[in-house]
Order: sequence, then structure tokens, then C-alpha cells
Amino acid sequence: MDNHVIMFVLCVLWILPYSAAFTADCCHVTWTAEARNVSCSGCGLQDVPKDLPINTTELNLRNNSLSILLRESFFNLVSLKSLNLSMNKLFLISPGAFDDLGNLEYLDLSDNNLNLSSFATSTFRILNSLKCLNIQRNTLHLLKSYPEDALSYLSQLESLTIDIFEGFNFGNGFLKTNLNTLEINFIGKEWVSLRNSSFQGLRNSNISYLNINAPIRKLETDYLSPFSKLTSFSLISRRTMPIKGVLRALYGLRERTLESLSLIANGMLYDGMQHLVKADLLYLGTICVRELDLTNNSIGSITMEAIISWTKRTCLEVLNLSKNQFYTAQMITLLNLFPVITYADFSYMRYMRIRKRTIPFTKQVLFLPRHL
Repeated sequence: MDNHVIMFVLCVLWILPYSAAFTADCCHVTWTAEARNVSCSGCGLQDVPKDLPINTTELNLRNNSLSILLRESFFNLVSLKSLNLSMNKLFLISPGAFDDLGNLEYLDLSDNNLNLSSFATSTFRILNSLKCLNIQRNTLHLLKSYPEDALSYLSQLESLTIDIFEGFNFGNGFLKTNLNTLEINFIGKEWVSLRNSSFQGLRNSNISYLNINAPIRKLETDYLSPFSKLTSFSLISRRTMPIKGVLRALYGLRERTLESLSLIANGMLYDGMQHLVKADLLYLGTICVRELDLTNNSIGSITMEAIISWTKRTCLEVLNLSKNQFYTAQMITLLNLFPVITYADFSYMRYMRIRKRTIPFTKQVLFLPRHL
């Protein structure tokens, strides 16, 4: 038989199993010199496809109907670095399901039905290379607990996206993680309390970026103290906590140096304008921050006394006070008290409803030189 014919037959025999697995089930394979990506997103799968190429580096199983991960679900996929299992119906991860994924760096388990009982202690034991984990929008809030025993194996984890719920607590199971980025969202019906003890299990972490987006019931003054390496902090209370309360809970960040601080949408609905005084800036004034974002907090004014007491205002280069309720140019006249500011934003939406009256606001965006 001609050598070319033999080669053709061998190629067909090699491709045929993958054609049956992927083409029929709407999966697609793409590859480069360094990576092979398999996407089975939105295919209605109830099980992980069999006979996946053993050199697959990225597997996308998003938006399917997977409910259980079995021990053999990812058998022999030792080259896999990225696994997306979001938007499925997962409620159980069998012990050993990830045992062949020692090179996995990214794992997305968001938008499933996972709770504390879904994880074995050894679930993540082999994932020594995992750097990024997303487990938000699951059902951890139902049992009000995190799978800390399982998470304690993720010593190389750098980025975690997770939900909080009323009564949440990051305990000692998080002490061994190497986190530098923490994204926190909200699930459930109860607003959450951020207590002084809520983040104690993260006190040994290297978290430099922290983002909290949740409706807040209560803020205790020292809840941020465990984050000793923080350089960027964002808090969005979804208009459930007045900006005065948010500012007075910055005690844990006093005398720190930050790259950015964002306190957004913290004005209470129907609570009227907030006039910030010296006591409100007691802790903010001690933070050396380069970029400060106070967008949409119902701030009506900041007193001269408060500005003068702001001892670290000499650090501020970028100030965003947009979508607040300044009726005068008061803040603009005080900008000369910020010697290195380069950008200030006092813009607002065109109209705002106040007691059945519509009041127009002009847009004022200032780009200022370093020395005013």
C-alpha cells in the first residue's frame, strides 16, 4: 500500500474519536503551538465529555447541566491549566475529581449549587498550582459556612472571588493561602455585617487588592485591620450604609499608604444630603492615598475645617466626587489645599429628583496641573 494512503488512514483513525466526541456534542477544539483549547460551552452536557485530548490546556464547560463531578471526570488531563465550570448545576464534587489536575492554575466554579457539604476535605489537595479560584454565586450561604478544610490546601492561591452572607467569617482555614486579590460579593436575602472578627483568618495574607460589593447592615470600626498589606480598597454598599458610617469605619486603615480608595454608592436612599465634618474625616485624613473615589454618596458639602484637618491630603493626585449633591462651587475653591492634585471630577447626571422637583446639574470635570 502506498505510504501516502497509509498516512491518510492513520490520520483519519486518529481524528475520528475526537470528531464523534466534539462535533456531535457541539464542542470545539482550537490549538496553537503552545496550547490546546476545548470549548463545550452551552452544549447541554450532563457529564464531562469522554476522550478529551490529553494535552488539553484550557477546558470551557460553562453553561451546561453538569450536576456531579466524578473521580474520572478529568482523568489524565495533566496539562490542563484553565477549567471553567460556571453556570452549571453542580452540587457535588466527588473526592479525587481534581486529582489529575496538578498543573491547574485557574478554576471557575461560580453560579452553581455548591455548599459546604459539596466539598470533601481533600477536594483541592492536588491543586498545588492553582492561582485563581472563583466560587461566587453558589449556595454557601444556606449553611453559613465556607469549605475551609478544602481551601486550606491552596497554598499558592493568589486570587479568590467569593460571596459573603450575614454571619460570615473567614476562619483559620484561610491562614495558609497566599492571596493578594480578594473579590467579595453578596448572596442571600439578609444584609451583611462586617465585624472586627470577620476577616481574622486572612491576617497572614498578602492581600493588596480588596473589593467588597454587598448591602451592609453594620460596620464595626476595626474590620479592616487584618489587611496589613492593602494598597487598593473598594467598598460598595449598594446605598445601604451612609457615607459617614463608612468613613468612620476606616479605623483599620489609619496611617496607611494606599494607591487607591473607592467608597461608592454608600449614601442611604431617601436620607438626604450628607454634610461631612471634621469627625467624619478623622481616619481618612491619616491615609496617604493617591486616588480617592467618593462617587454617588449623596455628599452635599465638606467643611473647611474637615479639609484642613486632612493631614495626608498632600498625597492626593486624583479625586472623584462625581454624582454627589454639591450645589455650589465650594469644593472647587478648596482644591488649592491639595498641592499635588492633577484630576478632579465633580460631574453629575443631568437631572436628579428631590421632593418632586427636578433640579438641573451642570457637568463640571476639571483637569488640573500638578501645581495649582
